[in-house]
Amino acid sequence: MGVRIGIILVALAILCLSLGACIEGRKRVDPEITKAAAKVPYLTEKRLTRLGFKLHWETVLQDRVIRNAWLVANPNRFEKSAIYAETESHLLYKIQINDGFVRWVHDVGGPIMGPLNVYYYPEDIKPRMYDEIFLLTGDTVQAIDEEEGFQLWIKKLDFATSSVPCASSTNVMIGSWKDWMHSISKEEQLEEWNYKADNDVTAPGVGKDHLLYLPSHDGKLYCFTAAKRAEPIWTFDTRGPLVAAPYLFRNMLYIPSMDFNVYAVSAITGEQAWVFRSGYRVMQQPIAIQNTVYVFCKDFGMFAVDRKGRNAGKQRWSFRNGKQLLARGKKYVYALSQYVKDRDICAIDNRSGDVLWKHPYPHVDFFLTNPNPDDPVVYMAFKSGWFFAIKELEETF
Repeated sequence: MGVRIGIILVALAILCLSLGACIEGRKRVDPEITKAAAKVPYLTEKRLTRLGFKLHWETVLQDRVIRNAWLVANPNRFEKSAIYAETESHLLYKIQINDGFVRWVHDVGGPIMGPLNVYYYPEDIKPRMYDEIFLLTGDTVQAIDEEEGFQLWIKKLDFATSSVPCASSTNVMIGSWKDWMHSISKEEQLEEWNYKADNDVTAPGVGKDHLLYLPSHDGKLYCFTAAKRAEPIWTFDTRGPLVAAPYLFRNMLYIPSMDFNVYAVSAITGEQAWVFRSGYRVMQQPIAIQNTVYVFCKDFGMFAVDRKGRNAGKQRWSFRNGKQLLARGKKYVYALSQYVKDRDICAIDNRSGDVLWKHPYPHVDFFLTNPNPDDPVVYMAFKSGWFFAIKELEETF
């Protein structure tokens, strides 16, 4: 196995020298592709082993320049997770996270505005419904079949969007400027109703079953249901603007607020379970994994907070300059640390917060957040079209 990986990595290094010349020899040369292809990355087995990793898979989208990449995961059904990559030529790829295989490619016709949203139907629903992707391109919202990649419908909007779409089982909601929220029927693709908040709606919402949760700069999280049109069934008030999406995990919402707090709230009733007072502005979506909530603060870094039990809402440890969660291993949390322009992958003991090691990865264009504790893999991507998955070695423990 080691010999095989060594051969693959040597081939990548050789490809790094040769690929640019190959592309230049074609009759039609896209300067963006040529520029990106000259930066083919390579990873050495020795380097990975020293950090407690091995190469899990690698794949390349030939002659493509990557504009955006996302790992979308359903915390309740991790087997549905996938990587989605948007190219400069407006193609959307679905990449399987277990082997790097490209499942499908779809031309969305224009640049995607912000992250895409995936709605996952319950598996036991009758008749069976297939999961859907919702995204914005310019002034249109698109629905795409998540399994096969074909377009379900497209709708031109008559308002200027301020947030990306989120979906429930029946409706899609999108924010627009001047404080409005718009609800569009999935079945008829018509706007059924709208609601005016007390300030702008710019952060993505989240949906589950028949419920939709939308944050607003007015400091409130709004919960809507299709059964009660144009009025929220409950709101949760904070004391600062909500500029990032809440995180939905096991019927609990973890709401980040500019009032320096993260709130744990029942997704059913809207009642508060606990509050974590970080002391810093929270402008990024928290991530809940098993019994821990990872909080990211703009002016500080990263906190690990107990999710439940007698210490629920209490800080376990903090990590200065921690910017993004990458993966959760058996013992360690892998996070991206950034100070000015320097970026490191860091291994942090999940119990104590002690940093085992830091290693610079300055040339990676996209680090993807993997919230699955049973998948200790760090996923990264490069604008040149390369995707890598590096997996935690069992010998680390």
